[in-house]
Amino acid sequence: MIRTLQYADAPALIRRKTVRLEEAERIVAPILTDVRVRGDAALLEYARKFDNFQGATVRTPVEGSLTADFERAVAVAAKNIREYATYSVILKDYDLPAHISRRQKLNQYFLVLRQ
Repeated sequence: MIRTLQYADAPALIRRKTVRLEEAERIVAPILTDVRVRGDAALLEYARKFDNFQGATVRTPVEGSLTADFERAVAVAAKNIREYATYSVILKDYDLPAHISRRQKLNQYFLVLRQ
């Protein structure tokens, strides 16, 4: 059933959601930092801790099990993800006002590269 929200109740709901999001970000931030710093070792440690993961790696071999079209799509997606991650690291040092979103920063960065 869809809950109808009265306009007068919206600010309280938004504040509550914001507080919950901030709390979640505070809890998760050290984990994300650890995974960025220690890579797969940290990822495996947290997978074992939170998900009872027992494997030696989180990599799943898929060679030969995908259709050719899907394999090409995965390759394109992987390339795009790597490029975005590379530019995200570069964008940390790219000086633009804080109110500009990551996507806008990325677009600005590409505009600079094209010039």
